[in-house]
Amino acid sequence: MSTKSHNPAIPEPKKYKKPSGKLQTANVGIKSILNPPKKQVADNVAEQSVASTNTPVTAEALDHAWKSYILKLQREKKSSLYSTLNSCNHRLGSDLVITIDTNNSNQEEQIDAIKPQFLGYLRQTLKNSSLALQYNRIEAAKASFTDNKSVFDELTKENQSLVKFRKMFGLDIDF
Repeated sequence: MSTKSHNPAIPEPKKYKKPSGKLQTANVGIKSILNPPKKQVADNVAEQSVASTNTPVTAEALDHAWKSYILKLQREKKSSLYSTLNSCNHRLGSDLVITIDTNNSNQEEQIDAIKPQFLGYLRQTLKNSSLALQYNRIEAAKASFTDNKSVFDELTKENQSLVKFRKMFGLDIDF
C-alpha cells in the first residue's frame, strides 16, 4: 500500500519554475538595442586563428584590405573616418609596421579611436598578427607673405599664365 492515494478525479498540481528575471521574447527592446549580445566565442576563435598564422604581407594586399575597410566605413555612414583614412597615405615597412601619414592631430585621434578594430581587421584579412600601426605627421609649409608682389610671385610659381593675364589686361599688382 502506498502512502499517497492516487485519485484519478483530482489532477496533480502543475509545477512552475521560479522566475529568473529575464523575459524571453522575440520582440526588440531597448536593452537589446543598447546592449546587443556579444559573440565572444566567434571573436575568440577568429583571434586565435589570426594569432596562429603569419602570412607574408605585400603592399598590394595591404592596399586592397585598406580600401575594403574604408568602403566598409563609407557604407556604415562614417564619412569623417572614411575621408580621413582615404586622404592619408600609408606604407608598409620591412618590420610589418604600417606607417600612416597624417596632416594633424585630429586625424591621429580619429584613427586612434578605431585602431583596435582597424588593426584587427587588417590582421584578420591579411592573416598576419605581427602588423602594427604608427603615425608620421606631415607638416604643411606655411606661407608668409609680406607684400602683394611676393604673393603674386608665389602664385606665378604655381600658375605661369597669371603673368600673361596681367600683361594682357594691363593689371597692376599693387592695389
